[in-house]
Amino acid sequence: MKTIIIQLVASFLGSLGFSLLFNVEKKKLLPCSLGGVFIWGVYLFCTHSLGLGDLAASAVSAGACQLFAEGMARLMKAPTTIFCIPALVPLIPGGSLYRTMDAVIARDWEKFYTNGAATLQITFGIALGLSLISGLLFTLHRKKKIEKN
Repeated sequence: MKTIIIQLVASFLGSLGFSLLFNVEKKKLLPCSLGGVFIWGVYLFCTHSLGLGDLAASAVSAGACQLFAEGMARLMKAPTTIFCIPALVPLIPGGSLYRTMDAVIARDWEKFYTNGAATLQITFGIALGLSLISGLLFTLHRKKKIEKN
C-alpha cells in the first residue's frame, strides 16, 4: 500500500512538472496534476486488480485519460491537450526504454528483446487507447450534430 501511495504522489508531481513546463494556467494546474494521479491509479488497478498486461492496461489507462481530458476541457473551457498530455506523463515507458537502450549498449540481446517488447506494448497501448476513445467521441459528436440538423 505504501508503494502505491508513493507512486500516486510521484505521478502527481510528474504531471505537475510537465504542466509547469507547458505553461499551463495556474487555475488549471491542479486538474492537470490530478489527471496524472487518476490515470496512474487506473493503470495500477488494471495491472494489480484485473491482472491485465502492459498493452491492455496502457490502452485502458490512455482511454481513461482521453475521457478525462475531454471532460475537463469542456468543464474548464480549454483545449483537450492541456489536460491530456500532462496526465499521460506517468504512463510513458521511460524506465523500460532506458533498459532497452542499456541492453543494446551492453549487447545483451535477450534483455533488449524483453525490454523492447515491453516498451512497444506500452507505447502501442497508449496510442490504441487514445485513438479509440478519440475516434469514438468524434463519431458520437458528429452523429449528434447530424441528428440535430
